Amino acid sequence: MIGPIAIALTAALSGGPCDELKSVSLPNVTITAAEAVAAAPAVPAHCRIAAVLTPSADSHIEIEVWLPASAQGSGATAVGRA
Repeated sequence: MIGPIAIALTAALSGGPCDELKSVSLPNVTITAAEAVAAAPAVPAHCRIAAVLTPSADSHIEIEVWLPASAQGSGATAVGRA
């Protein structure tokens, strides 16, 4: 479930600034934070997105996705556990 969400967020990010992702509407997803994070010595600049997934009425799954600030020459990696 996280893979398609990351792809949708990446597509949305390509159209505007990171903070605009907070208004993206996805089924069963509530985006709780979307903020640009400046580069640090060991971490490149990125867009940090936090969300709650509710694929069923009794679920509450919290995720955080870091997308590269610049999509040029970068790939996407999803890490998580089921």
